[in-house]
Amino acid sequence: MVPAFRLRGFTLIELLVVIAIIAILAAILFPVFAKAREKARQNSCINNQRQIAIAISMYVQDHDEALMPAPPSGTAWSSYLQAYNEPTIYDCPTKTGKGSNTAPEYGFTKYLFGKALGDIKDPSGTILTADLNMTSTAPNYALNAASGDINCDARHNNGLVLSCVDGHVESPTFDKITGTKIATLENKGFYFIPYEVEDVIWKDLVGTVASYPTPGSGSTLGKPTGAASWDADAVSTKTIPGNGWVQWTFTYGDQKRCFCALSTSNSDRSYGNLTFSVYSEGGNAQAYTGTGYSPVYQNIQAASYQSVVFRIERKAGVVSWYCNDALKLTSRLAPNYSPLMVDTCFQVGAEIKNVQIYGVLPDNL
Repeated sequence: MVPAFRLRGFTLIELLVVIAIIAILAAILFPVFAKAREKARQNSCINNQRQIAIAISMYVQDHDEALMPAPPSGTAWSSYLQAYNEPTIYDCPTKTGKGSNTAPEYGFTKYLFGKALGDIKDPSGTILTADLNMTSTAPNYALNAASGDINCDARHNNGLVLSCVDGHVESPTFDKITGTKIATLENKGFYFIPYEVEDVIWKDLVGTVASYPTPGSGSTLGKPTGAASWDADAVSTKTIPGNGWVQWTFTYGDQKRCFCALSTSNSDRSYGNLTFSVYSEGGNAQAYTGTGYSPVYQNIQAASYQSVVFRIERKAGVVSWYCNDALKLTSRLAPNYSPLMVDTCFQVGAEIKNVQIYGVLPDNL
């Protein structure tokens, strides 16, 4: 007689263990698959923007080496390129909508409308197009900074696809945004705004007098009268969101005392709260790093320096002090890219002149 065999099934515990293992594997693999899928979409966007950059270069060749003018309100910038490419390349596969050359999902830099190609100083670093934030599009689908920051969208695993004026395409990541998106991009070598050198315009004048002798040569600020105390100051009307600098000369060399600085915004504007400054002091001009009137300083210029042009510059998270374009000191105390304003503090009789700034947002945001 053949013995009967009893079929043994899985116990509940065994089933739960298998389900748990499958769930763990799914939790590990699904994000990997999602990233791989998004990487493929990113590559499609890179190809799209490369083709758009080629179309723009063809337009430039046909129009006296000039970029497209600003389109009429309600008309997309990409409508100028209809003769050079097909509408499907304006569709980003990551977005759920359907982009076209009448409603593109990529933006064109507003500040380049109508620009001659030869007037763009850094074509390999100037942003031409980029992934557009579709929730804050301008009527012409342009990249702008109307909100104080660029309306781009890092939608590819925290990566932003962009093209530059020279035609190359890159995808910088936004994993560590330490300030505005403008500052983050500038820290990576990409510029959204073609900055110009401007005369510093002053506000919140306390015990100081500002003048603007010759447009384009810088402003003048000083404390002509009053007590011999640190009770006079003023700040610039504009701030530097990313890379930029302020430069000036001291009118009286080492004879009068004052500070000129790049500082983060603060309500207490005494000299003890200046962030990165130069102090005009008897015998030497001194560079101070960090807030506070403290021993953290270095002499950067000897006495009688009326003709010396001082400059404090922030670039890629590093602050540098220059005298007549000669590097004197660097500091890595500004990695967070807080906006910087020009800040000052004076004793009686002190004055700075030829004060200019670079790296501020233009008025026509």
